[in-house]
Amino acid sequence: MSDLQKIQNQIKDKLLLGINEGMVRFPISDPNFNPLCTQIQEKESPFLNISKCTACSLSDKRKRVLIETKMISKSFFVLSDFPDTIDEASEDVFSIQSPISSIVLNLLNKLNILKDCHFSFAIKCVPERGLPENAIKTCGLRNLSQEIFQVEPKVILCFGYRALQSLTHLDKNLNSSDFLENSEMRNISLDGLSMRVFFLSSIRDLRDFPHWRRDVWNVLQPLAFKANS
Repeated sequence: MSDLQKIQNQIKDKLLLGINEGMVRFPISDPNFNPLCTQIQEKESPFLNISKCTACSLSDKRKRVLIETKMISKSFFVLSDFPDTIDEASEDVFSIQSPISSIVLNLLNKLNILKDCHFSFAIKCVPERGLPENAIKTCGLRNLSQEIFQVEPKVILCFGYRALQSLTHLDKNLNSSDFLENSEMRNISLDGLSMRVFFLSSIRDLRDFPHWRRDVWNVLQPLAFKANS
């Protein structure tokens, strides 16, 4: 073997070694692998955690916890005091069959913002005889806070004083004593989120006093118009 052949073989051996070394450090890609199809990590939905809540005595006799199964970003977070038995028996959070919840559903539909609304209750179980002590605070801190953080709304439409109370437990700067019904309050802050809050008449009051619905309409119409423009 000539000196030239020896040099050629040495070069060949080094090249093969380099190729093998490269394959070890950077393995051949899976032919089915597509970097554009990698899954983006999403926030874990709190639905299962909230639906199993046993933080107060309402969990003893309830049929279900009324909470949206899919929590995606929506502009409007519709918050009411508590559900009724018709809501509970349905598959929705706010049931169109309920004489109470249907009032708000019809209102939001006429404002053309219904599809951009997430529906929730301050108390997510039907109360049979009044509310347990600290139920609003407990449900707000344990459940409502997770829900709001997941949905990331721009606006909270707060129907009723109990719904407002639940928000005051999430942001101490939101003072329920300085409220004016059917008006915009100061923003609420939660985990870096800042949201506008509109304090509105309770849905039960809107059922019993239909003439108050005009006041709610006048508050929400400019907001809805801006959202739709």
